[in-house]
Amino acid sequence: MRNEDNNNYYSDYDNSSSNQYSNNNNNNTYNYSGNNYSNDNRYNYYGNDGGYNNNNYNNYNNNYNNNYNASNYYDGTVYDSAETQSKIMTRSFIIVLAALLVTAISASLVLVSKSIEEMVFSGFTAWLVLEFAVVMGSSFAIAKRKTVLAAILFAAYSVINGLTLSVIFYAYDFGSIQEVFLLCAGMFAGMAVIGATTRINLTKMGSILMMALWGVILVTLANIFFIHSSGIDLFMDYVGVAIFVGLTAYDTQKMKKLASSGEMSDMNIIALYCGMELYLDFINLFLRLLSIFGKQKN
Repeated sequence: MRNEDNNNYYSDYDNSSSNQYSNNNNNNTYNYSGNNYSNDNRYNYYGNDGGYNNNNYNNYNNNYNNNYNASNYYDGTVYDSAETQSKIMTRSFIIVLAALLVTAISASLVLVSKSIEEMVFSGFTAWLVLEFAVVMGSSFAIAKRKTVLAAILFAAYSVINGLTLSVIFYAYDFGSIQEVFLLCAGMFAGMAVIGATTRINLTKMGSILMMALWGVILVTLANIFFIHSSGIDLFMDYVGVAIFVGLTAYDTQKMKKLASSGEMSDMNIIALYCGMELYLDFINLFLRLLSIFGKQKN
């Protein structure tokens, strides 16, 4: 059960993490082979409507089915679509693993270095603002297909996220953090497999989950400032777990479809975009699970 006496730093991070995730839903568009694809941009903190444009996504599906054969063409060279899809999905998951490793190392540095610890906690709010600015820049870079810039900013975001995420080590028992991480990894892997293999179109489910996420954010804010109910707080954590579990499957399927349409020139930017979304799915799922099952320090 969740303890009401959470560390203030952790509370700040938890609220910021939910906001930053849900607000990553701009209607930025990507143009793949002349077709517009709406990007729900969950890694972009400040979105406008939080929704996923089903019309553009359905147009993408229709255009793909009508216009693409088994191969993709680029500069006169024929590439097998299955091979391209496999490469992009592999790169995306490598990006997720690399980002999680960077985040873990960054968080560990706070524990072993008093100077870094003081630097982070003396200006924790400033670090959250910087985190927001970096993810906004990364979103812009991806929209403009600036692959190198987007990769650099995402790496910086992973480092800063680790610094702010380090507060969990002061609020929760280290053993329980490890247990929750393994639980999260198992759930994430399972839903990723489902998303990659299911024949069910999850597009509509993704839209519903994004609307539900906005509802969680609004209820959570109302509870923080007005209601102050531990029961509502715990319930929102369970709802959050369900949302991010579903989004993991949805984003994996979306990655698979985007990968099937990607030209070789777009492989890196598609992999980076999808990797960032899945990374945030994992981080937010982990935080929700930790809030429910984590054993807090006395």
